[in-house]
Amino acid sequence: MARIPCVLLVCLLSPPKAAFERLFPCLPERGAFERKEAEMPITIRKMTEDDVPEVVTMINGLATCHDDVPDIDAERLARDALGPHPWATVLVADGGSQLLGYAALLPMAQLQFGVRGMDMHHLFVCRDARGNGVGAALVRACQAEAREQDCSFMTVGTHPDNRKAGRFYEREGFLRRSGTGPRFSLRLDQPPT
Repeated sequence: MARIPCVLLVCLLSPPKAAFERLFPCLPERGAFERKEAEMPITIRKMTEDDVPEVVTMINGLATCHDDVPDIDAERLARDALGPHPWATVLVADGGSQLLGYAALLPMAQLQFGVRGMDMHHLFVCRDARGNGVGAALVRACQAEAREQDCSFMTVGTHPDNRKAGRFYEREGFLRRSGTGPRFSLRLDQPPT
């Protein structure tokens, strides 16, 4: 079977905004992808109801890094990841006394080829846990989860200027791929005009 390359699509780990550093201690800092010698003891597992508030805080921090105005709350995250019809799979890196990061997976497909795929929509590691193998452990767990869901490929994205993230993903086995043609969107939360 041909190897399907991964697409780099979503911005990751931009330098933090100083105004939010105190509010979001998990915001990234420069050198986030530099390796340190020791790895932290962590457990990667699916998010539980008890994890939701801490994950919402990390999602807000990541959104802020991208100059997005976050609009997520615990109720909607629980609905989308833990509800009766989950839309996303959220994995967390549990350091014992606190969560060290998370990854959010969204399903996708290439119907014309009859294959399932998984997009790693978010990958976030708290500042103090960076460089200790937490991100790599989350990526490996995401790959295992995607395989468990019969996926034959996985994608992830980053901002073109975020070279450190690109190198990180390439070290994790992702292949850089150029973008496809134009894409369009339609807002469904507003009445038609």
